[in-house]
Amino acid sequence: MGVHRNPFVKVDITGGPFVLIDRDGVINEQRSGYVKSVRELVVPDEALRALEVLRKEGFRVVVLTNQSPVARGIFNEEKLKEIHDALFERVEKAGGSIDRIYFCPHEPEDNCFCRKPKPGLFVKSNEDLGINLEETFYVGDEETDILAARAAGCKVAFVGKATGLAATPDILAENLYEAVVKILGMERERMKNVTAAII
Repeated sequence: MGVHRNPFVKVDITGGPFVLIDRDGVINEQRSGYVKSVRELVVPDEALRALEVLRKEGFRVVVLTNQSPVARGIFNEEKLKEIHDALFERVEKAGGSIDRIYFCPHEPEDNCFCRKPKPGLFVKSNEDLGINLEETFYVGDEETDILAARAAGCKVAFVGKATGLAATPDILAENLYEAVVKILGMERERMKNVTAAII
């Protein structure tokens, strides 16, 4: 398991609130042959807009991603860091922010604890940042994302077509922007209920 830190973030990010997000197929476009270079990293405008909204609303963004091409020898961790540094920069220029990216570099056959659907990436980010996982959403586009998030105790927003899923997400959305809008709506409603209970 590895972590890449955003060089543009100069403050302690513990405390949140947080939104956890998958990378490929959610923030950047999915490629059949993996994103192997900065040139192949395509981030749609709706994803950049979603990350900008989260920043304006005071949420910290942490990415949790499987990156088996490292173990497969398709590219090394240095190349992966180059891709992630480019992602950090593009998001910052668009007004958003990704605080950290936690990644699993292993193949499925390695049977590690960090590769989703196991919750190791969630556990590690929680240890580092003090994330309240039970009150935090994870946005993903694969059933393994749902299973990992559920194992960690997170709520789930699913991006894409949910046909044939054995696991049920809390939110369905066409893209990251729609997922963020729905998450913020649910969070506002939750906070209203908390306030009403206190009063």
